Amino acid sequence: MVVTTVPKAIPIRVLLAESECELGAWLKRSLERVAYEVTECACVTDLVRHCGPSTETGDLPLFDLMLCDARLLGKHTIELIRREQHQRRCPPLVLIDETGKAGGVWFQRLQISAVIDKPLGIRKYVSQLRELAPIRELKR
Repeated sequence: MVVTTVPKAIPIRVLLAESECELGAWLKRSLERVAYEVTECACVTDLVRHCGPSTETGDLPLFDLMLCDARLLGKHTIELIRREQHQRRCPPLVLIDETGKAGGVWFQRLQISAVIDKPLGIRKYVSQLRELAPIRELKR
């Protein structure tokens, strides 16, 4: 009897900060259905704390992508994230925006990988995320 193993996909780890609870819950469920591992932030302070490397993983960040509602980012938070991006390996930052704010002067200081407009269509959303962090296969 020959036993073959199918490579298992390692989930993309996403850190999500969304101001609208219902939208955040919908995004989390939708992304988890297509093999993403989603952690929701309770506040922007958590987002900033998690954007840098983890002591558990050395200099590697805990997350592969950060998704953040642009409305949550004030001038002070943008500066903190920018400093983390400049000093350390930070995961790509994807802004969720409905106001056009992401083109503002303060946002230009950030390294933004993509801006996704609201309202969201999950297929378009997931395809943009997969471009930034393709699904990886576990090597055995």
